[in-house]
Amino acid sequence: HGSVPTPFGADVLAEAHSVLRGMSGIRERAQAWGARRGAREPLTIGGHCGYPHVALARRLRGLPWCPEVQLREDMNAQTAVDGLAVGACDLALVYVPPTGELTVPEPVDGVTVHASEPVFVALAHDHPLAAGPGPVPLERLADHPWVDEPPGHTLWTSYLRQVCHEAAVTLDQRHSTVSLFTVLELITDQRAIAPAFSTSTDRPGT
Repeated sequence: HGSVPTPFGADVLAEAHSVLRGMSGIRERAQAWGARRGAREPLTIGGHCGYPHVALARRLRGLPWCPEVQLREDMNAQTAVDGLAVGACDLALVYVPPTGELTVPEPVDGVTVHASEPVFVALAHDHPLAAGPGPVPLERLADHPWVDEPPGHTLWTSYLRQVCHEAAVTLDQRHSTVSLFTVLELITDQRAIAPAFSTSTDRPGT
């Protein structure tokens, strides 16, 4: 009538089935990679860094070993860096406000490109603040409507509140948006002024 495995044999048989399924998965993956005939995977850049994101992607795309670059922006710097550890992206560019902390996972290498970066104010070319000579004091900005990202969207708003608190200045943020198009339209119409980095590009009317 055949044979019946012992309890130990049944346990070994269950493990063997698991191993065989794993080997089948490895074989299928190997066949899939072979079917690509050496095609390279696109390089994925994560994080959020504005203009440098596009500039770096453009430069990398022209290299022989990098046929394509994909951008996957994430406003949360920690989430973007954590994504590197699990292979969600190959490279991440992030801003870390002075009030924030960033934990770099063990398998990830972190490099500080700029220890600090000045923040400027974008305004219409015919805005009253643009007519005066020299820098504009922070307290003068409080007299004009402000447009910025929604409070709590990133650590930037917390840092800005801290700076304004130390300077005894309250900004009149009437508009909240994450759309660059909306920001530029409000600036051009002189309905608001907004923060900007030195890497920002001049636009018609601003």
